[in-house]
Amino acid sequence: MRVHYFQHVEFEGLANIAQWVIDKGYSLTGTKLYDSNYTLPSIQEFDLLIVLGGPMSVNDEDLYPWLEEERRCIEEAIAAGKHVLGICLGAQQIAKTLGADVKRSQHKEIGWHPIAFSDDFAGHPLVSGLNQAMTVFHWHGETFDIPQNAIRLASSKLCKNQAFLHQSNVLALQFHLEMDKQAVEKIVNACEDELMYAGEVPSKKEILQQVSQHHLGLSLYKLIDNWLGL
Repeated sequence: MRVHYFQHVEFEGLANIAQWVIDKGYSLTGTKLYDSNYTLPSIQEFDLLIVLGGPMSVNDEDLYPWLEEERRCIEEAIAAGKHVLGICLGAQQIAKTLGADVKRSQHKEIGWHPIAFSDDFAGHPLVSGLNQAMTVFHWHGETFDIPQNAIRLASSKLCKNQAFLHQSNVLALQFHLEMDKQAVEKIVNACEDELMYAGEVPSKKEILQQVSQHHLGLSLYKLIDNWLGL
């Protein structure tokens, strides 16, 4: 399998996904959209497209013109039946590509919070071998509506729409399963100004202290393998 990824900022990379690609023996290429010399691939160049996270809004096209270019590529990939995985900003990009609204959340969701899979997926092959509820990493202030013809996969206390499946080849995750210790440290250091120490938002110290308690990689690998096997 040929895997290609879109990366939006230096501090949100593949993390655990890179190890999954290595373990599978797949080929890997990427486009770093924060590099002014980026070139988007044609959809003939990949089988699986992974759209990573970032602090910008999908509605910031005036500031980041590549957002529209990226959505056109996502749209072409979906239409061609390619597998497309979106994480955080990437999930919001997929939602907007499919015609759903992306808007500011009532609450920022940052740090370690539980999500629960929808009852609609009870017994579904997509969640086989996964706990019905799990604690995952979050860092977002916006949320998406569920696109038409997609199914909500998971929810959390602060965010009803945590994930969705469109057809069988498009998976969107608002939360982060890909982050390892180094990735969490990078985003905390880069986005520390968002930690306002109010409401549900934890401190930098609290987030970093919990890293060792949560091992996301195995759940990530299981979910992706289940999804590709649908």
